[in-house]
Amino acid sequence: MALRFNRNLLKKILLCLLAFSGYVLGIAFLIHSQTFFLVTVGPEQLPFVMVLGATVAICYSLLSSAIGMKLSPPLKFAIFTIFISAFYGIVYLLPQNVELQALLFFLMSSFFFDFLDISVINVSSSLMTPLQAKNMLPLLNSFSSLGVIVGSYFALDIQRLSEPMGIGLLPAMSLLIVVLFALLTVKFFKKDLAQAAESAKLQATGSKNRLRDAFKYVFHQSHLFKTLAFIVFLFVAIRVSMEFKFKTTMSMNFSGEELTDIIGKVYMVESAIMFLVGLFLTEKLLFRFGIVKILLAYPVLMFVAGCVALALGLPPFFVVLFALSCTIPWYSIVAVTTSQIYSIAPKQKAQQVYFLIMGLLTSLTKLVMSLSFFVYATNIELERFLNTGLIMFFIVIAFVAILKFKNYFQMELKDNLFKEDVYLKHQSIELLAEKTQRNQGEVYLRRLVAMKSTDEQTRIKTLNTLGIIGNYETVTDLIKILKEGSPKEMFAALQNIELIVKSRRKFNKYPLSKHLLLKTYREIFISNVPHYVKMEIISALKYFNLEEVIDFLEKNLQNADPQVQVNIIETLDTFNDRAIILYLEPFLNSENVKVVASTVAALWKFPDMRIYLVPRLAVIMSDKSLAGMESSLFLIGAIQAHWEKEYVKVLTTSENDHIRQYAYITLILLGERGYLDELLHELVLTSKQSETNSHGVEFLLSQYRKFSSEVKELFISQIQQLPEMDVRAVRGAFDRSNYMFVTELEDLRT
Repeated sequence: MALRFNRNLLKKILLCLLAFSGYVLGIAFLIHSQTFFLVTVGPEQLPFVMVLGATVAICYSLLSSAIGMKLSPPLKFAIFTIFISAFYGIVYLLPQNVELQALLFFLMSSFFFDFLDISVINVSSSLMTPLQAKNMLPLLNSFSSLGVIVGSYFALDIQRLSEPMGIGLLPAMSLLIVVLFALLTVKFFKKDLAQAAESAKLQATGSKNRLRDAFKYVFHQSHLFKTLAFIVFLFVAIRVSMEFKFKTTMSMNFSGEELTDIIGKVYMVESAIMFLVGLFLTEKLLFRFGIVKILLAYPVLMFVAGCVALALGLPPFFVVLFALSCTIPWYSIVAVTTSQIYSIAPKQKAQQVYFLIMGLLTSLTKLVMSLSFFVYATNIELERFLNTGLIMFFIVIAFVAILKFKNYFQMELKDNLFKEDVYLKHQSIELLAEKTQRNQGEVYLRRLVAMKSTDEQTRIKTLNTLGIIGNYETVTDLIKILKEGSPKEMFAALQNIELIVKSRRKFNKYPLSKHLLLKTYREIFISNVPHYVKMEIISALKYFNLEEVIDFLEKNLQNADPQVQVNIIETLDTFNDRAIILYLEPFLNSENVKVVASTVAALWKFPDMRIYLVPRLAVIMSDKSLAGMESSLFLIGAIQAHWEKEYVKVLTTSENDHIRQYAYITLILLGERGYLDELLHELVLTSKQSETNSHGVEFLLSQYRKFSSEVKELFISQIQQLPEMDVRAVRGAFDRSNYMFVTELEDLRT
């Protein structure tokens, strides 16, 4: 079988490698250019270059805001990288004016690093939901930090390599290679880009003054983003002031290659810590403490570090520690945190809002702060006093502003739940799953579920979020859905009740809720609900204690429907209690071969029973009827009978579609992933015939649910590589299924 790649994993790898390579070059050229500038021109001219760099970044941000959704973020990234590499080429062709070359080289290197800061997170988060971004962006930041580590390590070598080649030639050549790699990465996001293009086309009929509207929205209409803009202004002012303090302190104490080496080592240590934080802590911290607490922790950490540095007289070592306390959280945590906030900007304004705050406002702040540095750029003592005072002042104001921001953020999430804008509603539902939002947000989510006007899709998404929150008080609201909702909503409620019960081990503290839930299950089971809902109820009983559900299970073991018997036997199989032998052993003599197969599978985990089970297994496998072959395949997969692979492979040539498909599924469950291709082919054909073969589609999707997460992800990645028409057919099958496939539908969006 041909080797198949997990497409989602490949996308992640390409994004991480793109971030890594960009930051390797970005930091190496920045270190080289700034030491070249400091030695050639002098630190007193540093504010001048910072002003020019901020001006260039402002122009870039305005242009990006004006373009908005007309170009996708990945495409904009590639275009601007080409522009930067061309500019480096111009620096190389300039007359040999060393000071001018140093100025332009430092200017463009500073802009390139700012460009990476503005663009990398934007490119990635534009292709993800808030929940996906919360999982993916910390990894991406870790690779960015790893790039800074590697780039810092080789900065001195790059400086030496650049001398014979000439300033500008090496950066230009390197960035052109990055452009080619960026375009390759873009190719793997063609479906996402097509979606962005379609979105842009739809938005083109709206307002022609999108940039003006975005300005109005950020700085006048939205209290949330107006406050966020002020916080970002303060954070950037702190970071730029700290960067100036760090560079001036280092240049006053070191020079030449020693300066390059010291700065490179500081960046390496800084980035090593950022790499570890991004890889192991950021995601956990965000899920544990949420957006607002993370933002509050940032100024607190800097304030403590600043007080320590001031108490010790600001020697170089403690200036470095002060700078680390500012830079490490900014890149490893704050960038991911703020990306979550931008996800609740209106979709048609999202790009403009992002670039106005993270691009334009950030650059303007750098410009203002850089101009202020002229006051004390030539007086190191004044810088030590005045600049440090400004930093500490901004830190205190930032803390107060974040407390105000907390209220606006909570209000915005709650308001979005009841707006007509489905995009904002769904984004806010996801964010309310955060632990810091749950106490207040859960009440509003439960109200949203209770509203009769809430559409089915939103109600199901809300139910999923309530399942993630996992409070037992919510079970009562989910029980109402079980009694009053549509079949799909009932199924979603059942799944999320299971999630709550499975993830929380304190259900015994709520005996009344537990009793009410079991009572409801019994009532629904005997009511006129679809068969798949009844089967999910039986499956849900495995999360209770055996003594609490055994009477219900024992009673329905005598049900005339063999499928009910099979499902109850599978549920009993989940209890690690030898007492189930007494209940199941009589069914080894059942007249229904599927019931016998399920019983054999349930009792197989008891080694002393296998001597009685092997003859039953042999009888089932000798049965050549359709039910016999189906039961054989089920049993081989359930007990992981690898020794029967050849028997299963023979059935892959069956002319019966159902048996052939079941054989593929069994081989996959036995670890033969090469058969995913054949199963995918069957799913595509069956999906296209879904109107006449809905039972066949439901069978395939019910078996897909048994796959491991890794196999599911690989299967979905292979679907994404199909022609557009086939992807649409399969996505439709997932969408119409009685089962809930929220993640799959997001991954297969067109």
